[in-house]
Amino acid sequence: MTDRHLNLFYSYNLSEDAELIEDNLTRAFIQTLRILSGENRQNFLKELFKKLPEKYDYANAEFALQNHIDKSIIKTCDEKNQYLVTIATNPPVEEEEEKEEKEEKEEKEKAEDKNTQNDSCPDAWIYKEQDYCFLIECKIGRNTVNKKQIKSHAENYFGFNDDNKIKEQRLDLTWGEVLLVIEKFVSDFRKERIYSTNEQERYVLEHFRDFLDFYGYRIFKGVDFENVPDVPDWQLYNAPAFAGIDFKNIPTPPEFRLGIKEER
Repeated sequence: MTDRHLNLFYSYNLSEDAELIEDNLTRAFIQTLRILSGENRQNFLKELFKKLPEKYDYANAEFALQNHIDKSIIKTCDEKNQYLVTIATNPPVEEEEEKEEKEEKEEKEKAEDKNTQNDSCPDAWIYKEQDYCFLIECKIGRNTVNKKQIKSHAENYFGFNDDNKIKEQRLDLTWGEVLLVIEKFVSDFRKERIYSTNEQERYVLEHFRDFLDFYGYRIFKGVDFENVPDVPDWQLYNAPAFAGIDFKNIPTPPEFRLGIKEER
């Protein structure tokens, strides 16, 4: 797509820096899920959350952005069905990360903590009352998941105070994994399309895939050689523009040699 403004999720009156932010990618993700049919919403989230031990009814899932959720709904779900889901560029790095990266992260966390300690605001929610509730926290680019931020979310919304409990109820994903699920619906390679879609679903999923590409998230799978067009048959001597030219008797180009000019 040459003109980004034709994308469903790209705004017209914003600069690229103002447009390509975490909130907008999160919103595009949630809107895509909302538009899918119940059957394909079930298929999509079943694939994305396949690491979870429980199987849930995603077909009838509901959605919310940031803190626009009734906290009483969260309480209707058993704590074993309350999950902290993160989506970032890369999987979280373990504690053995290099010292320089650690210091850089600590400085960033100090600034973020000022905003998270008193006001914990997740990016989105996927839930079904009396069944399950997933808190979604998204990161883009080089931004990594802030452990203190996740802990703040866990305490404020789920009442989890134990680190082991938080780890147990946490699912870390990447935008690459989201893309892999999208490919199972609208891949350019027919063999990779596991699920069928209607015209509207395909349109939205393709636009969401393009929107992810704007952020730098894409999958290169090589070339589909089954659909490579035939090589054109170049026959210049039969072309009208070259009529009358004898290509067989074109003179040999002159040979140029560099020489040293003698001084007189």
